[in-house]
Amino acid sequence: MLRFLAFASIMLVAGCVIEDRTPAGSRADEAEIRSVVASYYRGVDARALEPVRGLLWDSLQVITAESGVWRSIRGADAWVDSLAARRAALPAGLPNVETLRFDVRQDGDIAAVWTVLRGAAGARVDHVLLARSRDGWRIVGVASAPRRGAD
Repeated sequence: MLRFLAFASIMLVAGCVIEDRTPAGSRADEAEIRSVVASYYRGVDARALEPVRGLLWDSLQVITAESGVWRSIRGADAWVDSLAARRAALPAGLPNVETLRFDVRQDGDIAAVWTVLRGAAGARVDHVLLARSRDGWRIVGVASAPRRGAD
């Protein structure tokens, strides 16, 4: 009986396979996607908006909710100008935005990143949509809203 249990255990272990459930796309793509989105947030946080412009698709679509009102901005230039105006209105020396969650999903030439961020104005959740171009990954859309619930 002991031999049978040992044989059954060996067969069971030999049949186990560790699966890699990485979505379609390479790990290098995921690293580049993470880098683009992290550079976007670092640039916005540091008020270095000209480098941010290079990360955005020209026809970028941004939808934000502030004080219960949704607004939409179309175009990379319009969004960067809006960011500059909003950042200029904030006092200098605010604490940096902290990333609480960063979740990447990618399939082929399209990717989405869910982020949860916390800053001086509270926590918010962003959904960032990216597409691959000949020049690499670019941000094509952002939806942003205040986070409800615990941080």
